[in-house]
Amino acid sequence: QGYTHALLAEAQTPLSAKEFWGDIWATGIDVVTSVWDPSVILTTERRHYAIRNTIAISLGFVIGMFAYPAPVSSIPGTISILISPPFMTGGQLKRNLRRIQGVVIGNVLSQMIYMPLRACEPWARGSLG
Repeated sequence: QGYTHALLAEAQTPLSAKEFWGDIWATGIDVVTSVWDPSVILTTERRHYAIRNTIAISLGFVIGMFAYPAPVSSIPGTISILISPPFMTGGQLKRNLRRIQGVVIGNVLSQMIYMPLRACEPWARGSLG
């Protein structure tokens, strides 16, 4: 009984809609600025990283689009997997070897699975859609 009476005695008046949404807006702005802190995002190192990788992926896209008889999307995809940020610390060699291993296994296994299914047999046509 004492706890309930203490809560009721300390009860605040309800917030108006303007106060309520103002508090939510202020909290949301605080959350956004804490996650996307411009002083961290807009450092020279991170801008150079973004520009360098945008150029690399775009060049891979252009090569895949125009240097082959049919458009190939695996080149920019592979580039985006193999990109590693310079500001990550520790275990870069191990991480990069895992990325290369994943790319090689993914490309080889996908071709090994596709090869028997590309035949002109009715069961193979049904499996590829």
